[in-house]
Amino acid sequence: MTLLQPSYLWGLLALAIPILIHLWSRKKVRTIKVGSIQFIAPTKSKESNSIQLNEWWLLLLRCLIISTLVVILAQPHITTTPDKEEVAYLFEPSLLSTADGLARFEQIPLEGRRLLQEDFPLWETGDVIANKEVVPNYWQLAREMEELAADSIVVFTHAFAKALQGKRPTIKKNITWIPVETTRQNEQPLVAIAHKDSLEIINVLSEAQLLGINKEKVAIRDVTLNLTKDSVEIRTNGISRTISIKEYSPIETTIIYNKRHDAERSYLEAALRAISQFTKREIVITAVSDREKIDTTTIDYLIDLSDNPMMASDTPTLYYRPGEIANSLVVPGPAATTSILTKKLTPKLITGEPLVTQLLTWLNLDQELNIQMGDLDNRVMSLEQLQTINIPATTMKKEVKSDMSSTFWILLLVLLVSERILSRIRKQ
Repeated sequence: MTLLQPSYLWGLLALAIPILIHLWSRKKVRTIKVGSIQFIAPTKSKESNSIQLNEWWLLLLRCLIISTLVVILAQPHITTTPDKEEVAYLFEPSLLSTADGLARFEQIPLEGRRLLQEDFPLWETGDVIANKEVVPNYWQLAREMEELAADSIVVFTHAFAKALQGKRPTIKKNITWIPVETTRQNEQPLVAIAHKDSLEIINVLSEAQLLGINKEKVAIRDVTLNLTKDSVEIRTNGISRTISIKEYSPIETTIIYNKRHDAERSYLEAALRAISQFTKREIVITAVSDREKIDTTTIDYLIDLSDNPMMASDTPTLYYRPGEIANSLVVPGPAATTSILTKKLTPKLITGEPLVTQLLTWLNLDQELNIQMGDLDNRVMSLEQLQTINIPATTMKKEVKSDMSSTFWILLLVLLVSERILSRIRKQ
């Protein structure tokens, strides 16, 4: 047992108070005998012996009460070493979502089976698993595995590429990663892009080593639309799915410039026209002088080639700040909706730098589509890419401290009740 506040042990000096009171009460007194009483021989009765014995018990109880109270103030804790599991088996929840997946792990010992989730809950056959399809962050959970009381850890996982985030961790634990191969192939339509008299169906194909897009044009008269004409029913691999119809509106882009930056304006306009032709999206470009006032609420994107200070707004804005130290032509700005064009645009720079590519990334025209594609991404990585950096762990035993105050409070209550009962008996 250890004490978190051992300085309170000075309170044990209070034991001197009941001891002194007891010694003072036992002080011999002078007895004066008068008359015939002086001829009576002194004798000790049983009652007298019982009273003296009770005095000693009262002294002991009162000393124990003071000692227990002092120990409680000192915050007693007991230190224990938890028992370690020899091997802990962690399973990615999506591996257990089917009967075939459960049958694959029947030979794994029942003890030490956990889910690859936060806090690593124990799992037994028949348990209901919440959030089966949530893809875990492998490396973040690997850092938390160091807290598991197990000598070795075996992890069964899909090894999804999208589940790796951050820097490869260094772990002081013996972790064995086992990628489980599954025939997980997903092909489904995401969205239908509306054109004048046709629909462009965008299909996503996701396999272990492939994530691709397939575009298919169909005539509107050949598909089944719903009553509101905002979705269409598509049949793929014998399965009917209803997907939304998306109609693109023109992208309003405004360029603020002055005479000194007229060349940069022309370069950016040419890049935007190239993007419009490549993506088949209409981009309306409006060039205004830096002396004119514009309403940013009516435009989708703003490119500022003037010397105006950068201001946060709801409209994505690209500021021209040549001379900024950066490794890229377009970098994020101080606000979430601001970006910075870091170099002076020249014909040589435009041919050498991927201006069109970086402008297309800044516009982020297919943000919703990219998010949907990420959810369907089933690409996996090799064991070498998944592995963490394992270093030998020091042979330090993990200790757990348990508070003992509640036990001593119960003992104090028992001692107080006993002292009161014995004190009443002594008076009687």
